Amino acid sequence: MSRSNIVAALAGIGITGLGIWMVFAAIADPEPTSKLGLLIVGGIIITLTGSLGTLAALGIKFSVSAKSPQGHAFEIRPEK
Repeated sequence: MSRSNIVAALAGIGITGLGIWMVFAAIADPEPTSKLGLLIVGGIIITLTGSLGTLAALGIKFSVSAKSPQGHAFEIRPEK
């Protein structure tokens, strides 16, 4: 592995950890629940992007697709 791959993997792990911390902080915070949903959804999105970045840095490729107008689908599949 090259130095840039190692740095990218460590950055992805750090971003994933930040997302996990954000979800736990949102749940443990005694503030009103007006910000709870936003922080949890944001933390989940940050966790997913960080983990996909880590896997991409390690050489594992994924295809991500999203559908909407009332189809509501979000798929992450490993490429062959």
